[in-house]
Amino acid sequence: MRPVIAAASAAGPLSKYLHLPIRVLPGVHEIEAGIFEGTPESEAANGYGRYPLAWALQGNRDLRIPGSIDGNEFDARMDGSLQEIYDNGDRNAVVFS
Repeated sequence: MRPVIAAASAAGPLSKYLHLPIRVLPGVHEIEAGIFEGTPESEAANGYGRYPLAWALQGNRDLRIPGSIDGNEFDARMDGSLQEIYDNGDRNAVVFS
């Protein structure tokens, strides 16, 4: 299942319960794995997973996932979508990704 479809599917029950629509924002989706695409999750700690951890824990946002994005690009993407939620007036938003 594609990530956007999976997130929308996961959001479905809450959306239905609250009688609120699901909005899909372009900046809210998984981090592209680049050269690590298709590798087992069990290998993430020694590959793909090191990059988001370096962005978050070491502040090393210039570190780029080979074949993908760096932490600054990820932050800009997410910040844009979070700003859109705020500008829309949503104060109790729930985000699925």
